[in-house]
Amino acid sequence: MIYSSHTTWQRLFMAVRILATSTDRIQERVGDAYIHLLPLMKDEFPTDLQSDFDKLKQELTKVQPSGTEGSVKATTKVMTDDKAIELSKTIVSMYDEIARKYCS
Repeated sequence: MIYSSHTTWQRLFMAVRILATSTDRIQERVGDAYIHLLPLMKDEFPTDLQSDFDKLKQELTKVQPSGTEGSVKATTKVMTDDKAIELSKTIVSMYDEIARKYCS
């Protein structure tokens, strides 16, 4: 697949909106934001953001799920505030980069 700025921008916008407007804990917000990015493939990001996307996936799927919960939910349940804030900043930075490319 080829980098699609519009689709990527839309998904990142939804993720940032969740981070900014949800009243849930930061861990839950970052998990919900990431879930909005799941339909995207790595190559739908510019090359310089693909490692950030990989990092998000790696960090948000570390814990094996139990029962009916998914790995994102299992991971965010044990995630520290500092890690959740770090990942939130990554999502916002990715959005900023895409928005700059999309709008230029």
